[in-house]
Amino acid sequence: MSKLNMDLNLYELDFSESNVTFKEILSTHKKELSMEIVKKICYAIYNDIKQIDIASIKTSTDYIVLKATEPRFLETLELNKQVLIDFEEYELCSEIIKATEYFNKKNPVNFLDYVP
Repeated sequence: MSKLNMDLNLYELDFSESNVTFKEILSTHKKELSMEIVKKICYAIYNDIKQIDIASIKTSTDYIVLKATEPRFLETLELNKQVLIDFEEYELCSEIIKATEYFNKKNPVNFLDYVP
């Protein structure tokens, strides 16, 4: 099991004084958000946390909190892996692989329980 340097405080993006959209914020902070998402989900996996708050984003009109829940942990990690590859954050990509393996060992799929 890997130990990431973890700051469990909510990653905050405050644009309440400007006129930017969520789409612009997500685009200009793609790397930072992906890094936070991966770190927090990995932490949740290793600490058996079923839901974790990741970031808050404020605009002049809205406030949202990004969260991740266990049923979507692996899918969310996989989606963010390509972003991290694009930004050459290979150490975090390695953490995704380790956390995914750890999660799968903790939660083996029993194919006999699967009924389509």
